[in-house]
Amino acid sequence: MMAWFARVLLFIPSLIAGWFVAREDARFWVIAMVIALVFLALSCIVGIYAPSLRPWPRERSRPPDADRKGKPPTNRVDDANLS
Repeated sequence: MMAWFARVLLFIPSLIAGWFVAREDARFWVIAMVIALVFLALSCIVGIYAPSLRPWPRERSRPPDADRKGKPPTNRVDDANLS
């Protein structure tokens, strides 16, 4: 079962490695593994940064003092705990 899992994961990287190295070469699977790790890293980067790059506008959360139109901001420090 693990052999099939590894074959599925290395299918596309082995195709790409086949463009640059002969399949009979000893370095073939090393290069395929490097390409697979690059794909893994790129997919992690896309997964992290893609939600922040959405093309449609997001609803922005309002700051807590947004309903206080024109009033100065309040001091949020509790004066009782300063002693």
